[in-house]
Amino acid sequence: MDAIKFSAALVAALLCAACGSMPEGGPRSVEQMYTAIGCAGTYLQIDADELRQGICETPQGRYTITTFVTEKGKRDWLDYAQMWGGIYLIGELWAIVAKPDLLESLQDKTGGELEDISV
Repeated sequence: MDAIKFSAALVAALLCAACGSMPEGGPRSVEQMYTAIGCAGTYLQIDADELRQGICETPQGRYTITTFVTEKGKRDWLDYAQMWGGIYLIGELWAIVAKPDLLESLQDKTGGELEDISV
């Protein structure tokens, strides 16, 4: 196999692997989450290699949306967040922080499960 064909095969394999880690039909990026939720105002707080975190303002309230590159990264972040406790709306490679009543209203728009991460 020549170098060009090998490179193309490697890129295709990596793309397929990434597709398998994305939630089917659900929001995948902070910007897609903004759209799904219907944010009137947005602000990107963190834009790092391992995660992105943004603020979403709606008439109902404020949400913090974090998206992750890996499931392990999400788990590590949630483990660290236990010191603050609370209920989070968790999906595949994303988490949303807000008041519990606001999170319940988001499940229809974003999917995910409510998770109490209190110690």
